[in-house]
Amino acid sequence: GADLFLRIHADGSNNPSVKGVSTFYPANNEHTSLIYLKSKKAAELIQEAVSSGTGQIDRGIFPRSDITGFNWSNVPAVLLEMGFLSNPGEDGLLNDEIFQEKMAEKICEGVERFVNSLNP
Repeated sequence: GADLFLRIHADGSNNPSVKGVSTFYPANNEHTSLIYLKSKKAAELIQEAVSSGTGQIDRGIFPRSDITGFNWSNVPAVLLEMGFLSNPGEDGLLNDEIFQEKMAEKICEGVERFVNSLNP
């Protein structure tokens, strides 16, 4: 009965200069066709709220077909990558309590926009 399944992660890379936020949503396939469009909408709204509200680089939204949590979900699903722990600057931000509060506020803002879009 949930309106959204939201996974929150921190990314990593072999290149410590890579940074920014990105959001993944289910690719359209036989497992996700019923949640694809709503998942994409949720990804757009959460990504926009988080990237513009925190000042993080917007790496965009991307469909993924290789995440089992997406393929087996019966409600819209997204995975937010809040930044790169492998980037020293973002690692510091992600460990900063004030930034964590700002990130949480912006995630909530994006989720709220999505839920409101379901019931205009």
